[in-house]
Amino acid sequence: MAAPALTVGCFLYDTTRALFDGTVSADGVDVTMKTAATLPELFDRLIRGEELDVAELGLTFYLRLLETGLPFVALPVFPNRVFRHSCIFVNAHSGITEPSDLAGRTIGEFGVYGQDSGVWAKGIIIVETLLNSLAAGEAWSPATGASEMEQTVADATRPLEDTAWPQKAEGRCLQWTPSSGDPVGVQFNAFAAQRHADGPLDTWTMWGGNTSNRPIWAIHLSAHAPASLLQDLTFELANGQSTRPAPNIQPQQPRLSALTSHPLPPFTAASRPARKR
Repeated sequence: MAAPALTVGCFLYDTTRALFDGTVSADGVDVTMKTAATLPELFDRLIRGEELDVAELGLTFYLRLLETGLPFVALPVFPNRVFRHSCIFVNAHSGITEPSDLAGRTIGEFGVYGQDSGVWAKGIIIVETLLNSLAAGEAWSPATGASEMEQTVADATRPLEDTAWPQKAEGRCLQWTPSSGDPVGVQFNAFAAQRHADGPLDTWTMWGGNTSNRPIWAIHLSAHAPASLLQDLTFELANGQSTRPAPNIQPQQPRLSALTSHPLPPFTAASRPARKR
């Protein structure tokens, strides 16, 4: 009985070369290896044709395909892994030495939300903002009443208002999305904030790529998230890394027990570079 045939498409990496030259084979399967001049060409041959049974596919391509209903199943196999910091380049003559120097500068990106390394770079900037805000002394605050929550919403979304992001109501939620540009957004769930502050529902959701239902990335926060932290994140979504004055928000008493059940090590200003705001 002939072995079943399987056509596999992937780029010629050092990790896949043995499959192409026959040094490594698959028991019980007749494997034919195919490649292409560029990765997008390989992806296109998988999506639009029927010549490939299994193929390498960028994560951002796959996530966008989920919306179309195409019959693809993702396998946790990674033929190539890259240190994504290597995908960020700075002009040596620009004088840029830290992220805050990007204010007012022109930033280029290939493919916007259609290219994995660009999505990773945007995501890590958002995560860095979150961690920096926490390290600067922001922690989860006790649940607040209706009037305090209204003020939190106003403070947290001020950067969106300043950059003219339209607000719309979707059931029990308020949503903010830009009129043009990258598909990103912020959602506030009033029902979760008022009735389920300590429950499983997310009060705040910040997302990017595709749609709010199937985002490429998302950050979920509870009603305990302080306004200053939320404002840091909405500012990054609306403006990117930039220099701004510190928000005029009254600090709340930290409650670190909501973050971890173990004592946190002491944090000193000398342990990380100062962040311009």
